Amino acid sequence: MELQATQLYLLTGEQLRALATELARELTDTVKEMVTSAAAEAGQSGVGAREPEEEFTYDKWTTGVKGVQTLLGVSRWTAQDYLHRSWFKPAVRRQGRTVWVNKELAVKLYRDYKNRYQQPVSIYQG
Repeated sequence: MELQATQLYLLTGEQLRALATELARELTDTVKEMVTSAAAEAGQSGVGAREPEEEFTYDKWTTGVKGVQTLLGVSRWTAQDYLHRSWFKPAVRRQGRTVWVNKELAVKLYRDYKNRYQQPVSIYQG
């Protein structure tokens, strides 16, 4: 582009737009080259390779308060309370208004919670 010798503050709007477009193309090309070279290096050395994510199956997930209620055998209020607790959050995923709960993780977290925070009831026999 012939704008190399022109001072920046003297450029018109169209010239600035053309300069910005050209710079954006150059930057995009440079980033693409860097990413492809980094991916090629990572593929050769095995570093940075991502493992495939686990496939979604409905068998491992349940939805909503009703799902938690039946899974853990608790009341509706308790299930709703658990969904908002921090210890239960790793098992919860939200998609729009739908709440998905990982069954295996939920049961594991529930057992850990019960063992850690619930004191056994002692019966006084006097």
